[in-house]
Amino acid sequence: MKLNLRKARIEDAEKLEELQQTLVKYERKYDSGIPSKGNVYYYDINKLIRDKKTHFIVAENDNKIIGCGFGQERKNFDWVKDTKMGYIGLMVIKEKYRRNNTGRLIIENLTAWFKEKKISHIILETYCKNINAVSAFRKYGFQDFVLQMKFESD
Repeated sequence: MKLNLRKARIEDAEKLEELQQTLVKYERKYDSGIPSKGNVYYYDINKLIRDKKTHFIVAENDNKIIGCGFGQERKNFDWVKDTKMGYIGLMVIKEKYRRNNTGRLIIENLTAWFKEKKISHIILETYCKNINAVSAFRKYGFQDFVLQMKFESD
């Protein structure tokens, strides 16, 4: 497999929206609050691609997008020493291409970008029950940080 990482472009938006829906479909089993039908938009892809404080990466195999992730500089956090931190989102890789270091390469690219920006505090979110993602992120050096809890009544 010939893997290529590059910055996302506006013309990638349609394929990235498809990846976003792949993620939504996968995550429905972890969250009954996600509508069971129709598209759900966690992120505005076009806005992220254009945003100067966002580094949006796509992974390609044979010039076809197989995965993505973005890093974003976020500011105004009173609880962070330097008032800015990094956020990683929309980490998704097509199932057929998982477990071949694509995720690791995307994370390495994003964390290098944060390092260039002198951002050392980086967070991401995943569902606790998504054991594969939790395990992968731990391998990449992420640690459990905050446990968000949810209550659903009948």
